[in-house]
Amino acid sequence: VWNAEQNSTADFKVIAINRGKEKIETAKALIGIYSLLDEKITEIETDSKSIEALGESDLSAKWKVNVLSGDYIAKVNIIYDNSNKSFEKKFAVGIRNLSIEGMLVNNFQLGGIAKIQILVENKWNQDLKGVVANLIIYNSENQVLVDIKSSPEDIVTLSKKELITYWDTADIPE
Repeated sequence: VWNAEQNSTADFKVIAINRGKEKIETAKALIGIYSLLDEKITEIETDSKSIEALGESDLSAKWKVNVLSGDYIAKVNIIYDNSNKSFEKKFAVGIRNLSIEGMLVNNFQLGGIAKIQILVENKWNQDLKGVVANLIIYNSENQVLVDIKSSPEDIVTLSKKELITYWDTADIPE
């Protein structure tokens, strides 16, 4: 599966190999696209080709991606000369994505402990486990002043969560 991005057209290719001694006159594949919960989203059909004895052929199809980013399953059924062969393949639409929606620091005073709230959104179709915010603050000479991390948090599918980290500014010059 190539180019599987939201609102684009994904390319599917099924490599069909004829291990027999006779030519396959017609081979095509039906590809069912399913969620991880086994809910059928759609079905697409590849082009149809013949395959020489001991040869191979690429069966191709296109799919207008109209689902959220995440993992999906392609259930492939190759139909050839009154026979068939089935298999499944997991594939991803987009990339595992977590977006930073904002950052907030209330009542910051140098010399104290700053509570830094980082709002993130899980745009993946599965829960993300053990997500950590890593905040790096640089000084005016572009040197790392502080490198702090939040506690690990699980973020539910398609939801927002606040990750909190603390910065002790006691020895930080103005």
